[in-house]
Amino acid sequence: MVKDLCRKDAVSFQKIFTAHSSFLPLLTPANCCFSVANFTNDHYEVTIHNHIPNSPMNTTHFLHAEQCCLFIVDPQERLMAQIHQAERVSQRIQLMLHLAKALEIPVRACTQYAKGIGPIVPEIAALLTDVPCVDKTQFNALAHPEVQQMLQRLPKTVDTLLLCGVESHICIYQSAKAALQANYQVQVVADGISSRSPENDAYGKQRLRDMGAIVAPAEMIVYEVLQKAGTPAFKAMLPHVK
Repeated sequence: MVKDLCRKDAVSFQKIFTAHSSFLPLLTPANCCFSVANFTNDHYEVTIHNHIPNSPMNTTHFLHAEQCCLFIVDPQERLMAQIHQAERVSQRIQLMLHLAKALEIPVRACTQYAKGIGPIVPEIAALLTDVPCVDKTQFNALAHPEVQQMLQRLPKTVDTLLLCGVESHICIYQSAKAALQANYQVQVVADGISSRSPENDAYGKQRLRDMGAIVAPAEMIVYEVLQKAGTPAFKAMLPHVK
């Protein structure tokens, strides 16, 4: 947060914003707010608050199952055949699906032009029985009206999307960005996403971190949501985390 004086005109206000943008990291009109008070007859006192509600620094609370929706993006046969470490990605998506079943976390899924790229790989599709799945052409899944409707129908307690699928630098990145803009917390399953090349996978993950998503491995998320041993959910998950 910074304070400064600003003459009562738009040009001066823009100068104040520009002057402090290097002082407050990631400061843009989209992630800050202003409070203005009269200071003199021809000046305002302007307070600039840097607030990035979905940034990691503001997500230090523990994650609870009722907050979450698992959202699976495009793990389709023809695409997964080209994905770096595709077997690992598939295994981690399956692990997250077992977690969702154990804790009754809602699951939503989408595909990218299934007519051309094919269905979801069988080992994941087998765990998606009765899960709503939208076929899209948009790289940002949340740009599809049916995906928007799916999310709107989620329980009101859901404020966090757990994202996994492919590709890190395209559909995962764009969908995460849209989710952040829609005021969801976003946790990306680090080992449950990838791209065709390891370089683009790394670039995508770094961009996700930079814009405020949490990028964490599947087991970290699993144990955080489980919270303790000995529960029915923990016992249900044991065969899948050994």
